[in-house]
Amino acid sequence: MKEIPTVLTSNEIIDKVLRRASSVTVKHTGNRIADKKNLINAKIDCVEANVVQILARYEKTFPEIENLSPFEKELIDILIGCEQLHHALAAIKWCRQTVRKIAEEAKEKLRRGRQDALEQLKKEYYGRVSSVIKQVSVELDFLNKSRDVLVKIPHIDVSLPTVVIAGFPNVGKSTLVKKISSAEPEIAPYPFTTKGLIIGHATLNLVRYQFIDTPGLLDRPLGERNSIEKQTILALKHLADIILFLIDPTGYSGSVEQQEKLLGDLQEEFKEAVFIVAETKADVLKRDAGRFRISAETGEGVDALIEEIKKRFRETRKYREGTGQRSSGSIR
Repeated sequence: MKEIPTVLTSNEIIDKVLRRASSVTVKHTGNRIADKKNLINAKIDCVEANVVQILARYEKTFPEIENLSPFEKELIDILIGCEQLHHALAAIKWCRQTVRKIAEEAKEKLRRGRQDALEQLKKEYYGRVSSVIKQVSVELDFLNKSRDVLVKIPHIDVSLPTVVIAGFPNVGKSTLVKKISSAEPEIAPYPFTTKGLIIGHATLNLVRYQFIDTPGLLDRPLGERNSIEKQTILALKHLADIILFLIDPTGYSGSVEQQEKLLGDLQEEFKEAVFIVAETKADVLKRDAGRFRISAETGEGVDALIEEIKKRFRETRKYREGTGQRSSGSIR
């Protein structure tokens, strides 16, 4: 979505296309009436072509709701509203088609027009086009504001097997993403977090996995969230194949009881996801809770955890449906 251009206001579009039309010239034939008609015809073509090009670019670069994944669709609905986006793009399409129709009508009048009416015909054409563009002023403003939101959404490949890492703050989530990832994770802005969304990738058994830490979203009880955050968690349901929940047994990040409560909340909320629970900071404290014990700092237990992720991926819907992409390479 980052290629969406800045959306011009209706006045900016009108000024731009009329300015370009004012510089249009044609070869003289020696016939004054024919030359005048040719010039106006060229100006009509210039205005039409530029308006159509500008509006068609908006239609092409904004996401088509019907082609979005469930995750992307829900995320956009939260951010700007799918119905509002659909309406705005439909209005832009109407404007583009109407401008073309007006141009056709104007050129037909021009063909039959008298010499003394040619300048008035051009003014009427400019006026009609300007009026139509102004009718979609609200939609253009909406699209520009929407564009500013959409270009900030980090790229998430919804086709990849995705492991969402959850747990209280400071349990070692971002450190683990860096440890598992085969390259430096991307820290991308995100509409609902005070910190950047951390996205890492690794290739396991020829399958490219996506690891995501969502600071500010899955690190506190669901009852403490505002309505937008709750909607965002609904969107994450479509994305998470595996939820790797980290517990800090030292209690530094929050009492173990509080962390267990959050785990229960998420298991209730993400019923279709496969859960893996691991205790962190194994280099500081070990306890026998029958769970994976890891240290994101030293790497202790991480290899065994990776093997569990590969094994448990076979339980996910994405694996059963065969939609997880395969690629070459190996985890670093």
